[in-house]
Amino acid sequence: MCGPNTCPDYITLEGMNYLFDNSFKIQLSSNRSAYRLEKIHINNFFARKDGGEGGTHPSNIIDHAYGMPGALNICGNTPVLLAVDGPTLGGNICAFTIIKSELWKLGQGTPGRDSIKFVSLSRERALEEWKKFKLSFLENF
Repeated sequence: MCGPNTCPDYITLEGMNYLFDNSFKIQLSSNRSAYRLEKIHINNFFARKDGGEGGTHPSNIIDHAYGMPGALNICGNTPVLLAVDGPTLGGNICAFTIIKSELWKLGQGTPGRDSIKFVSLSRERALEEWKKFKLSFLENF
């Protein structure tokens, strides 16, 4: 689900489309803290020229709490998917967060081999997926 630091204030509409239209290879520098994904390769990804009071790069903001695990931070030009041992706050924008029913997949990919493809969902769809996940989980007990 999108947010909290997204279009139009932090990332352009073209930038958000880029995140959802492409697959991103998991980099070898990934670990239990975060999946570092391949760099962003478009020029007009960011909606602002710099980070203002947060720093010189447009991905910088004043420190805030991250919705994690599963938050997709943008650190410089690198998307970073925060995992279970990741930081709980910091100064990078958070484009979106993986929905709760899909968190089990986080940590299943192999760095250097696998890629991740993101899909944008509405709040309503995320709640439907959570209900289905809970029902299938309970059926296995």
